[in-house]
Amino acid sequence: GVYQFQNYELKDGGEEEEVTIHNVEEYIDATINFALYTGVAKQLEALRNGFCTVFPLEKLGSFTPQEVRTMLCGDQSPVFSREDIFKYTEPKLGYSKDSPGFIRFVNVLEKMNSSERK
Repeated sequence: GVYQFQNYELKDGGEEEEVTIHNVEEYIDATINFALYTGVAKQLEALRNGFCTVFPLEKLGSFTPQEVRTMLCGDQSPVFSREDIFKYTEPKLGYSKDSPGFIRFVNVLEKMNSSERK
């Protein structure tokens, strides 16, 4: 099965119990607990351990949540100038910084707003 679960009883003897109007809230709570906690605990622990091999979690206290987000996801509103594009972009496949195609590319990038640049 997916994530090593062939089946999973949400409570002892639950396989033999029907969901009714009288126990539906208990069923929903148990399902949510499984979906958000029990069912993904191994995967989250593996993610945490892997992340910690690269960057120990106790070191994250030095950063704000926004700084951590930027480190993990990158800048979500990039700002760059025409000069930046020329400085940090290296044309390939026969193009040079003087090629009409590359200059058109720079013109398009320059006119994009931050959400388009993402």
